[in-house]
Amino acid sequence: MNIVTDLPDRRKVSGAMNTNRLPRVLNQKSAKALLEREGWTETIGGKHVVKIEKPGQRPITLPQNHGRDYPPGLRSAILREAGLKGGEQNEQ
Repeated sequence: MNIVTDLPDRRKVSGAMNTNRLPRVLNQKSAKALLEREGWTETIGGKHVVKIEKPGQRPITLPQNHGRDYPPGLRSAILREAGLKGGEQNEQ
């Protein structure tokens, strides 16, 4: 018995695990793509911000942040408002 051939294909395992993981780093472009995959739609925002809405949810504003990644607190707040973090949705 060859132990090396009995191992699962790493590409299949890692690909399956990445579908539910949230990104560790977000910027405006990646946050917009993530929220659009979750059913949010872009609406009219300001000159440098993106406004995303979903029926039954409060709108989320994604600031430009000068093209840099969002700080950890802003990243957490965006994911929390979208209902993607913490397992509970904000119903205010």
